[in-house]
This record gives sequence, structure tokens and C-alpha cells, in this order.
Amino acid sequence: MKIEGGSYDSGMKWTAYSSEIALNTWHHLAYVRYNNKVYMYVNGTATDSGTTIGSLRNNSTSVLIGRRSHGTYTNAYLDDIRITKGLARYTANFTPPTEALGTVINTVDTKYISQIGGWDDTDVDYGIKKISNSELSIKKMGADDVTRPIDRLYVNVQKLGAIGQGVAFDQLYTGDGSATAFTLPASVPSARDLMVSVEGLVQIPTVDYSVSATTLTFTTGVTSGNLVDARYLALGPSGAAGPSGAGGGGGAVSSATNRFTGNGVISGFEMTRSVSTADEIFVYVNGLFQDSGDNFTITNGTGLYFTNGDIASGDKVIVRHIY
Repeated sequence: MKIEGGSYDSGMKWTAYSSEIALNTWHHLAYVRYNNKVYMYVNGTATDSGTTIGSLRNNSTSVLIGRRSHGTYTNAYLDDIRITKGLARYTANFTPPTEALGTVINTVDTKYISQIGGWDDTDVDYGIKKISNSELSIKKMGADDVTRPIDRLYVNVQKLGAIGQGVAFDQLYTGDGSATAFTLPASVPSARDLMVSVEGLVQIPTVDYSVSATTLTFTTGVTSGNLVDARYLALGPSGAAGPSGAGGGGGAVSSATNRFTGNGVISGFEMTRSVSTADEIFVYVNGLFQDSGDNFTITNGTGLYFTNGDIASGDKVIVRHIY
């Protein structure tokens, strides 16, 4: 048996037929007009197409579903019929929905994202990438539910630090071989509130560098060409610097540190605090910062696994949590 969709009107004809379909079986059928053609989809696969001429129908002729004009009725059951005006809902083969259409029309659901991660993370709901100091790019990870597709995304963006957590600023400098002092973009109350690395090597506060308001000062000059990364870990709840606490977190921010030593065999370690994504922690091996996209992954919240082979015997692994 085949299903036909089309129009007959004063000599104008545009029609498409389905492929042969089995009897006594439910099928998903879609008849679509797109780019001056009509298409018949059976169970998500286009089976025929025809060129369109003119409008869908003559205004004096009724739209018929389940029978031909002046013809016979279809001996079949029909369910979940939907007509979409002004939108070609299917323009390529698709996976048919497995649930009935919703009964509420024109409603907007408010849904909260459970997990946000980096642009290349695969275990989160949405990935975020910084384009500039004022622009973020956000993408949804994984396929949409075809029965309830997302047609809009509301994003509330706040500068981190104004809510008492996160990274207030991340400033980069380049050494010239002689300069020991660098100007920070905001005042920092304590050297321990600032995470500083030179060429990926973490520097020790009060030993390798000191901080006085907006001035970062190293004990010795930074080698010419070396990249300095100064990351202010947090601000207080009102946006102003809060008091420093143990571990260097300012304001309402808490921190924790895990230290491990490689034995040359294992590449996985158990952290004391569970995290949702790899981007929630800073990981260093022998002082070198590790990239969450390339060097390590997180499993079951507390499992830290390195992806580039086993950690060598004696390697020092430091994990710092800021939350």
C-alpha cells in the first residue's frame, strides 16, 4: 500500500507518494513543502518528491486528510495529526519522535542547566568558549530532543567575583629579562589571593613573589620572553576584596589542595572533593599546568585520570580546588 499527498486544482497538480508500507503497522508519515518541492517521508526517510506549482489548494476546496477529493476513504487509523503553517519542519531524513505530541501549545518552559563546561568537554550539558573580554560563545552538547526542540536560550552572564566566587581577573605579561614589577588590573589584598605561574611553573607566594595593592613583584627579573600568568582567585560578596584566609581564598571562596606522587605504574588518583567537570580544578605535574582537554579527565566526580600515559615515578601532582 502507498500513501499519496497532493493537490488537484484547475489543472495544477503537485503530489508525492510514499514507498510501499506494511499493513497493520503504525507508521510516521510527513508531507512537506520545501524549496518549491513537496516531499513524502515515511518513518523519517524521504521516499518521493514532486515539483510544486501554485498554492496548496483552491480556497473553495476543503483540505482532506484520510481521503481523496471525490475519491475513496483510507481504511486506516490516524493519530497525532499536526499541521505546521509557514515552516518546513523536515528538510532532510530524521528520527521520528517516539512519544505523542504535547497537548499544551505556545508555552515556554524554564529549565536550568545542570552542568556547564569547556568548549570540548563531552560530559556536560553546555560548552562555553571566551571570544573576547565582552563576548562568550555557548553551544549545547549532544542532540536535542526532537519532540521538544529548544528554540531559544537565555543566558545570564555576571562578572565572576561580584558574587564572591570564581576568577576576578586573569592577566598575562611577558618578561623582558630585567623587570621584576608588573601592574595588576585591580588591587589584591594578599599574595596568597593571587595564583602566579611563569611558563606554566607555579610560583610560591611570599617566596617567589609579593603583592602590594596593584603591584606584583618578583624576587628576581623574569627571563625575557617568558609568559607570566597572574590569576586573582576571588573577590568578596560585594565585589570588593575580602579578607584573606588560609589557603589564599578571598571572601566567600573556599579552596582545597590534593597532593599525589607518581609510582610509574598508576595514572589515576582519588581526590578528596567531588567536581562536576575537569575545568573546576587546577592540575599541575612537577609544576607544569595540565590542560583538562588534553592531559587529564574526571571520572565519577573524584577520579583524576591522566590521558597521556602513566605518571612517572616520583612525579609530583598538585590539584587545587577553588569553590
